[in-house]
Amino acid sequence: MVVKKKTFFFFLLVLLLFFIIPELNILRIQIADFLNTIIFENSFVFIDYWTALHWLTGIILIQILIQRGTKNPFFVLFLLVVGWEIFEVTIGLPYFIGESKINIAWDIIYAMKAAWLYVRFKR
Repeated sequence: MVVKKKTFFFFLLVLLLFFIIPELNILRIQIADFLNTIIFENSFVFIDYWTALHWLTGIILIQILIQRGTKNPFFVLFLLVVGWEIFEVTIGLPYFIGESKINIAWDIIYAMKAAWLYVRFKR
């Protein structure tokens, strides 16, 4: 999967427009509210609609890392996912505020597990 520069800049432009145009900002907030809907939660497991995006992120990033010839793609993926979770907690945008520790842990687990399953069954 090779991402073309035009595609990258198109998605970057759309993302920026979400923050500039008020109507799109309202849509962004509504989407975030939907994704924050908790599907299942107990003292050990946490599942919300963001879970699907964490699975997808794990798959896409591991594929990119492997195609780029990264020496240890799972370790790099782990650093990227943990780095993102740290960003969410420290600097994050308003819809990331208030994530529980179990939510953060499962976000990392879901991305890593999806990447592992993708590589395992891709062969």
